[in-house]
Amino acid sequence: MKEKVNEDKFSPLFQGNFGRTVSKQYGLFYQNKSTNQLSEISTKRNPTKALPYMNAARLKYKDITVDIDNKVKVGPAETMMLDYIIFRHTQDDNHENELSVVIPLKEYMRDRGLKDPKSARAFLKKEKDILPSIHVSYDSKDDDNPLDVSYRVNLFSSGAWISGKAIFNLTPEFNSQLTQHGRAMPYFRGLFKLNPYKGESAIRIGKWLQRNKFLNYGKPRADFAKISTLLSNCPSIRSYDEVMKHGKHVNQLIIQPFLDAVEQLAQQGMFTYRLCYDKEGKKEFNYTNGLAYEDFIKGYLIITSWNDYLEEYARIIAEKRNKYRKMALKRKNHKKK
Repeated sequence: MKEKVNEDKFSPLFQGNFGRTVSKQYGLFYQNKSTNQLSEISTKRNPTKALPYMNAARLKYKDITVDIDNKVKVGPAETMMLDYIIFRHTQDDNHENELSVVIPLKEYMRDRGLKDPKSARAFLKKEKDILPSIHVSYDSKDDDNPLDVSYRVNLFSSGAWISGKAIFNLTPEFNSQLTQHGRAMPYFRGLFKLNPYKGESAIRIGKWLQRNKFLNYGKPRADFAKISTLLSNCPSIRSYDEVMKHGKHVNQLIIQPFLDAVEQLAQQGMFTYRLCYDKEGKKEFNYTNGLAYEDFIKGYLIITSWNDYLEEYARIIAEKRNKYRKMALKRKNHKKK
């Protein structure tokens, strides 16, 4: 059963102490434009430049610049771990002041759906060294937006492994970026149970859909997405041009991987869905005679129901957000006079 959410806890800038779990399927997760970009970095996909004088390498992706130890590789497993740390941190009642995120091995395995304690332990021990080595610079294109400000920070001051627990100590600067310049969004727990490599496309699609749902809550577009938009966020699914250069197996290399990724999310219990030719959902895909790429790429993913979504929380935040926007527009118009 979901807890009642006290509306007085929310300011127009969407801050507040939200408490612990408010849904079995969802928890809250601090995010903004910079953390969204940070969760997509990859030393494999994004070329790095050696910094010999620092014994480091520099990676650039969109508005993010990342400096890391030149022996470190960052990919889907590391970015999922970062998301998981932020997720646990957001659930902490005292997340605005507490900098340490303590992750017991048993809880990590439960949340990730893992069965092998040896490999899980080895991974956490590796990550407690990798993540503190990351320094991030973010260049905002809209510093007037309190949720999108430039910064240069180390993510963590240190990491440790003590008595079966991984400990990640956030820097005060990074914690401020999360709690003072981020918004707490419902995050589907089932995403952590997916394999960060084999399930990368499902994770990317799931994260895009839950952001879209939250930011457009109460609007029709909160529950549908263009397939072309979702594919553009799935780097592990080859582009049409690339596929056409090598064998033209469009169904095998594009359509089926996308369908499998969406079905993975449904199997995890995130939602029920339909794939349609129109955003109104009036004409569903016809698979009888195969699906032409030209029809597929113009289609829509329609979410028909969200499982255990934080409806009340999202509604309150949407109301506050709309009120804040109206106030900001009123002030802007007043200055023009």
